[in-house]
Amino acid sequence: MYDKRDVNISKNNHSVTFYGEIKDWKVEYRMYLIETEAEIEPKIIYTGNDAKVLQASLRYEIEDNKDGLISEAFKLDNKGVYQGKQKTCFGCYYLNKVKEIECTIGREDGETIAVIPLRQQL
Repeated sequence: MYDKRDVNISKNNHSVTFYGEIKDWKVEYRMYLIETEAEIEPKIIYTGNDAKVLQASLRYEIEDNKDGLISEAFKLDNKGVYQGKQKTCFGCYYLNKVKEIECTIGREDGETIAVIPLRQQL
């Protein structure tokens, strides 16, 4: 395993960003190609005012249209923000040729709260 501080992403590696927003939600999803591994870095912002959502244990799922699914539990901070750390995503495809993906946000019990289309940012 490498230390990502030793990797120059802009020189030898690539990244792609997907962004989308709907009422009460904004999602930025970054993918990095580090040598042959895909890494992800999600950011989710809740702009609504439902205290139950702000305090809930949530889960996001990203569907990549290649039968891939990335899913992770998270909690929003007191400002309604979840900033995920950049981490390796084992088995993920690097989605540089995909124009749109979908992010589903829900409660950990499976209830869907929002579905947000994310478009690749150029």
